[in-house]
Amino acid sequence: MDFLSSFYLWLLPISTLPLIIHLFFNRKYRTIEYSSIEFLKVLKVDSMKKIRIVEILLLVLRTLIIIFIILMLSKPTIQGSFAKTISPSNPIFCLIAIDDSFSMTRSNNSIKILDFYSQDLGKIISTLPINSKVEIITLSDTTGIYKGLSQNFSKSSLNGDMNYSVSNLSLLNYYMDSKHNEFNKELHLLSDLDASLLASQKQELPNQWNIFLHDISNIEENISILDVNILNEIPMINEELEIEVTLQNTSSYDIKNSLLILNINDINVGQLQFDLATNETQDFTFKTILSSVGEFSCEFEVIYDNYLGDNSYYFPININSNIQIGILGNEPKQYYFLENALRALKTRNPNLSYSFENKLKSNQNEIVNNDINFIFGFNYIDDNNLASAIIDNFNLGGHNYIFPASDSFKSNKASDFWDYLSINLNQIKLTNYSSSTSYELSGKNIYNKKIEGIFSANNTNMTLMNIHKYYAFNDSRSPIMAVNGKSIWERFDNGVGQIHLLGFNFDLNWTDLPVRATYISFIDQLINLSLKHHPKTFFVGESVLRDNNYKEIKDPLGKVFKLNNSKEDFKIVQPGLHKIIKNESISNFYANIEPSELQRSKLDEQEFRKYFKNYILIPENADLVKITNEARVGVELWKFFLYLAIIFIIIEMVISNQFFRRI
Repeated sequence: MDFLSSFYLWLLPISTLPLIIHLFFNRKYRTIEYSSIEFLKVLKVDSMKKIRIVEILLLVLRTLIIIFIILMLSKPTIQGSFAKTISPSNPIFCLIAIDDSFSMTRSNNSIKILDFYSQDLGKIISTLPINSKVEIITLSDTTGIYKGLSQNFSKSSLNGDMNYSVSNLSLLNYYMDSKHNEFNKELHLLSDLDASLLASQKQELPNQWNIFLHDISNIEENISILDVNILNEIPMINEELEIEVTLQNTSSYDIKNSLLILNINDINVGQLQFDLATNETQDFTFKTILSSVGEFSCEFEVIYDNYLGDNSYYFPININSNIQIGILGNEPKQYYFLENALRALKTRNPNLSYSFENKLKSNQNEIVNNDINFIFGFNYIDDNNLASAIIDNFNLGGHNYIFPASDSFKSNKASDFWDYLSINLNQIKLTNYSSSTSYELSGKNIYNKKIEGIFSANNTNMTLMNIHKYYAFNDSRSPIMAVNGKSIWERFDNGVGQIHLLGFNFDLNWTDLPVRATYISFIDQLINLSLKHHPKTFFVGESVLRDNNYKEIKDPLGKVFKLNNSKEDFKIVQPGLHKIIKNESISNFYANIEPSELQRSKLDEQEFRKYFKNYILIPENADLVKITNEARVGVELWKFFLYLAIIFIIIEMVISNQFFRRI
């Protein structure tokens, strides 16, 4: 128990006054007998004892009344939810972090922070003692909205908009650590307390803070489009396309008779009506046929609720007019299995074509314009003077895969191509297993999720292929595969094209991959991932890197970002179709809300305790003044002592009144 006005406890000795007075008036007197009092002898001894008991009872009551009044004045409290009690008059350093992420509003329009949070912020600041320091920041990037004293706060000072990005506690963690010189630190976190809030959190928040978690969940009936997948490995003209869309009912009500629409190039090509139970997630499949090649701008749209921000999902379908592949190698046996795989794929996709070295070396422009080049031999590019053609292809968005052709190669001292990649061939080492052994490559050896997805592995321990020999690259920058910590598949990326340097070949001398059932599918997916005409997809909050070929970017609202006059990358702040205006062409990219913001998954008490040491969860519409006061100060007991004092005074009055009447 603590006392807010402890100096009144010095008055406790006054509680002895009733005892002193009692002793003073009951001191011994000299007895004088005279005849007129003779009749008093008839009084019984037990009556005198009752009088003494009543006197003692009154003495105790009067003493307790004084004690209770003194305790009432000293304002006793029982310690609150937090370890340290704060006097109601002591200033507080109050940090208010507001969740400005998409999941709070799920709106497709700009909403002012003032309009969304002004009422909640006003309530919090009204509970603070005078001269308390207040800082208000956003969770997405810790941007400051207000900084000053509590009594100077004005709702009109709240600037900024709610946004489409993700909020998490990692940035807040650093911000709180920077306030180590403050005292009586208090954090108010205003959020819907969705699981995405802790997605990137690695450690608990600083324990020197008292934390109030305000649950602000005002989304009622709502359906969210979570994801879209094109089930066809390679979309082709005049063949049925299957498109899978995932929906979730993020509200607390069952939803019936909602409408889902598929738009392609702004034309409604399909729709269905569906029901979803509360918190249910379900996949729906649409089927359609496209009769021409090119890029198709697609959108799934839900017609049901008023939260329009998650009712659309944007994605492209690209049907290539022609997939051009170059195969460069000195001997056909080097690419025998690759050629067979391409021949099988061509029967399914007539748009795929491939050429060999005889044609390509005589016309290097074809090498430059190919979507993909497969090159066999680390010396092949230099020996055939193809460095400029491969580098040009790389800069134009092509993908080049370079394989070893034999167990040895010559290290050229002067090489335009390898110097361009800053690779020293002398540092490439060969590991060759005996005829009876090999290295079992599993998912644990793959560092790139897209490549890992090509293999149909059920778990990371499943053997994907056996490697009999491989070259390892000491100078590892962006490894895709590694063995014993050394990269055996290295990628070079300039933001447009890619060069892949592999330490093994796709033939039986190097690996058993060609005789596995997954081989043709592997080559198919590798080609599909490598197509330079694939439109790019992003999430809101990501950035598009600046490129010398880019002049400007136009967002879905028609706003233009001039790249020529800016040194910054373009940060995506709006979902939808964006256009990149280049020097000689226009291309598209598509942006959607981060999946973690679209899903609805409420945090539970176990997650709270994992990251928050001193916290109180405040439900919506709770009595904020009472909760914050009891947490800071504790439960005040002065009222209870007042009630006891009043009750004891009444009892004392009744007993003394009845006692003296009888006398």
